[in-house]
Order: sequence, then structure tokens, then C-alpha cells
Amino acid sequence: MKLDKKREKRETLRNKESILLTANPSCSGMQPNQFDCSFREGLPLSHYGFRMQLYCRTGFHLVIRENGKVEGVDDEVHEDAIVEFNSVNHYGIIRIRGVKSNLYLAMNAKGKLYGEANPENPATIFIESDFNSYFTYLSQKYKANGWYVGIKKSGKAKPGQRTKQTQKAVHFLKRRMPLPE
Repeated sequence: MKLDKKREKRETLRNKESILLTANPSCSGMQPNQFDCSFREGLPLSHYGFRMQLYCRTGFHLVIRENGKVEGVDDEVHEDAIVEFNSVNHYGIIRIRGVKSNLYLAMNAKGKLYGEANPENPATIFIESDFNSYFTYLSQKYKANGWYVGIKKSGKAKPGQRTKQTQKAVHFLKRRMPLPE
């Protein structure tokens, strides 16, 4: 009796998965156990791709303003807080672009974070790594100095020369954007 209920539940779940996968054209050719696609009809895949928010452990989302200023905002749904991750060459070597501002996160020789329009500038390349379940972003250009992207408790960008990998200010979580209704 108990075994039949488990089997029935399993079959019901399999049927739902196959219906969802065949109903969505973006998921064609996928197996039922692959859930890397949207299950809402017509939802753009960018919501499941590399567009996200970077949430700092200090309580702020990373923002690249249109004037080039980099800071943190505590508003969860702020439109300036949406960033896009672009792979450069190898796994973990990335550029971070503010979607609204269309500027790339960069670090200058003094360790100051700013928005850069030219993606080919070497200051826009960062090394993404895992640290205790958080992501850290080390400047490729200044990796010998150990300069990381960081946001202070006040919401201001932390200068690279004042950062270390163990500080809360340099620990980020990637947050998927809220799905549109």
C-alpha cells in the first residue's frame, strides 16, 4: 500500500516534469532532471543566466552608477544593482557590467572602484573565487597587491589597498533577480 503511493507520486512528478519541459521551447531537448531553464512560457533566459545582483556581507548590493561611481545600496530591488557577468578567457576570470549604466567595474592604481566604459581596459578584469561559501573578486591587474572589490558598512566602496580576503566587506553572494510576474 505504502509502496504504491510512493510509485504513484513519483510517476506524477515525472509527468509534470515532461509536460513543463515540452511546453517551454527554451527547454527542448533537455532531460527531465535538467532544470537550468525557465518554466514560464516566454520568459527570457537572461533571468536564468549571468544577470544578477551582488549582495555584500555588509548588507548592501553593489551598484555601478551612470556617472561611474561604485557604491552599495540597501534596496533589494534597485534597478542599478543588476549586474552582468562576462567571462574573459578562463573559468573565474570575469568582467562585471552594470546593466543600466552599461559601465564595467574597474579598479584604478590607487585601489578606487569606478565604472569604466571601455571593456578592453585591463582594470576591468577580476578573478572570482570561493571563500567560505562567499565569492570574492580580486583585481587581475593588482593581484600581486591583493586588492579586492569591497563595500564598507557605510555603503561606500572600500579602497583596494584596505582589503583582505577574510574581511566581510569583500564577501559577496550572487542573487538572482526577482522574476517578473
